[in-house]
Amino acid sequence: MCGLGDNPLFATDRAGVSLNASPARGIVYLISGRPAASPAAQKVKPMYDRHRSHPAVGSLTRLSLCIRAAGLCSWACIASVLAPVGVSALTEMTQDALTVAPRLPRPALVMYGYNDAQRALWSDTLRHFNIVTGLTNDPERVMALRRQGIIFAYHVTNTPAEGRTTAREFADYWAEPLGQTFADRLEGGFDAISIDEFHSYPDGNEESERTIQALRLLRERYPDKLILGWGVWRLADGGPNSLYGDKQVTFDRQLEAIKDCCDLFILENYCREANPQLDLIPRFARNLEERCPGLLRKTIYGLYIAQSEPFIADDSVDYDYKGFLDEQLSRIRKDPVTRSMPGVGFWAFYRAHMDTTIWAGQLVDHYYRGGSNASLHPHGPGQIVRDGSFEAPGGEGDAWELVAGAKDTCARRPYSDLKDVAPSHGAVKHGSSALVMQRQVGVENKARQVLELRPGEWYAATVYVQGPAGADLDVLGPRSDDRTDTYRVENNAWQGWARLSRAFLTPRSGKVTLVLTDSSAPEGTQLVWDFAEVEWLPPGCRPLRAAGAIWEGMHVVCRGENLAPGCRGAIGTYELEPAEWHGFGEATWRVRVGMTFGEAELRITWPQHSLIPYNDSCRVVLRY
Repeated sequence: MCGLGDNPLFATDRAGVSLNASPARGIVYLISGRPAASPAAQKVKPMYDRHRSHPAVGSLTRLSLCIRAAGLCSWACIASVLAPVGVSALTEMTQDALTVAPRLPRPALVMYGYNDAQRALWSDTLRHFNIVTGLTNDPERVMALRRQGIIFAYHVTNTPAEGRTTAREFADYWAEPLGQTFADRLEGGFDAISIDEFHSYPDGNEESERTIQALRLLRERYPDKLILGWGVWRLADGGPNSLYGDKQVTFDRQLEAIKDCCDLFILENYCREANPQLDLIPRFARNLEERCPGLLRKTIYGLYIAQSEPFIADDSVDYDYKGFLDEQLSRIRKDPVTRSMPGVGFWAFYRAHMDTTIWAGQLVDHYYRGGSNASLHPHGPGQIVRDGSFEAPGGEGDAWELVAGAKDTCARRPYSDLKDVAPSHGAVKHGSSALVMQRQVGVENKARQVLELRPGEWYAATVYVQGPAGADLDVLGPRSDDRTDTYRVENNAWQGWARLSRAFLTPRSGKVTLVLTDSSAPEGTQLVWDFAEVEWLPPGCRPLRAAGAIWEGMHVVCRGENLAPGCRGAIGTYELEPAEWHGFGEATWRVRVGMTFGEAELRITWPQHSLIPYNDSCRVVLRY
């Protein structure tokens, strides 16, 4: 039993008005007979008209008193009152009214980029986020999410295309998913759309007016569906306080339309390591509220987690990327203005490494579900490795100990002296110099750096190297049975650079030595090193252990909770079976795990956006 005032159906959301106006008005119509201007009420009216002569109905006054006297308002409660008197038609109409309008979750935790091909990779993310934007042709999946309280916002664009040039054509296009029922398999159509994106069209601009008109037409047509809109950061940088634009240019009319018509505005604030600009987090929020008072309370930031070409947020050797993301969330939650923003979003799932999406889920749990504003990352945003780009001049105080097998065979050299070596891997720029090793007969070269880390914690060491073969990355100090093998992964899109990576568990002292060496390289080989990092691995992103050994393959994220209880501590052997490789797209690899009680299988699916299996880019599920 629940009172009308306590029922979440009557909570407020959209700028203080009734959140679920349609169900509320539908019930008002049922119990009072007074018409209400909403699609739900209009759906209820003809059904009522057909059954108003039913002898069990009597008068709506009696029905009204019945419901009010019982203090009922939820569907389950109303049905329990109506069913005994045989008003099945009215129970159906009441349920219909109650299921028309979705409710926007609070806090609004948004992950962008769902698609059916990656469905298996979303299981962890859906435990933490309550709004998913993307594309799907799977109505059963959407219905299942709906039952879990997760909103699926269908992705639509705001880009002129063939057949879409007028406001009405855009409104028609945006409305399509809201009426798409997949032959009645998706009840009521999609609950929400996600418009990507609102552009920085100045006030009075033709495109601005088209967007405004289209948005108002859509809201008029669907007053009770959820409209989410992504917007470029420049929309928050208009007017006399602008940092990067003409101070005479404003976007106020478009912002007003967004405030009036959108249930949630997701403002892009795409910080990246090489150009962090964290000071813009409070600044944009303040200017947005000044330009359009009231909009901030339905605005959240969309943060940048892309890590695939050509969009890379993790693009500087000076930061720990997980610490960098944590710093952004911490600033949002600590600032007196931005902490009023009702949630946070991330762009984009399909462009992020899997350990990053897992970490994003932990961050929203910590800051929004848990209500904390204290940093979650133990080290903060700074990088642990010193001079990871080999820019320092060397000599006394050098962070690296360079051990040359012969004179000048292990030294820093400027890129200008290196023929056919690109000073970047993809969109990520390196510095002006790199570490170069020349393998000589009978001797090897090494670069070492001692690190003081937290005892008993997991970390990942990574470095980029260019050369034919024989590069080794090692970490000395951890127990030998708690280390992975080194894996070299090649990606031609990175101008010949390959990434080496190793996960390791620190000893009680916390002291380890990072070692780069050409010990396995053939004589005469030249290896070029750059972009060395060590980053903390949070729970859920750490390798799987069995019999005290790490499963071979650092480029795989093994989530410990996916390990069946009977497998813990089992003695196992691991063998990677050949798999068909599809290039762009998904590939599934199988790993046979021989154990004392039988045989299990690990199925590994690389994300669709990956060219190759690289560090932390896949999900592993143990099936047995």
